[in-house]
Amino acid sequence: SAASWFIKMTNDEADLNSGLLLEQGAHCYVRMDPPSLRKYAFHLVLAGHRYSKAGQRKHALRCYNNAWDIFKGKGWTLAGNHIGFTIGRHSYNVRDIEGAYNAYQSLLTREENTVHVQCSQILFQKVLKCTCSARRYYSRR
Repeated sequence: SAASWFIKMTNDEADLNSGLLLEQGAHCYVRMDPPSLRKYAFHLVLAGHRYSKAGQRKHALRCYNNAWDIFKGKGWTLAGNHIGFTIGRHSYNVRDIEGAYNAYQSLLTREENTVHVQCSQILFQKVLKCTCSARRYYSRR
């Protein structure tokens, strides 16, 4: 299938090209009949990781956000925690303080709360950092 071809064309040296190929492969999975949503989301996470390695944070953030739309509410808590934390980190790095705050806050307030105490402390520090950054940003206006 086309998805397999795109994925086989990836390599370890070219992160940007591999991210693009993984993302295209993911879109093939979602266009199948019936759509293979888990494979779509999984390959978007892989593409986001490769974009991140290539320094393309906005593309990485887009991939992770699209994957999050599939993973949220499915009960896959570890995958959801990873994606939520990564969205928060990338949002902060592209100066989307509100997006970072929302991502970190959602990890702390989830009903299934599988975030361990040490991770909760780190997330709380990230939320405080976003809050301080937002205050500095809005006080300059």
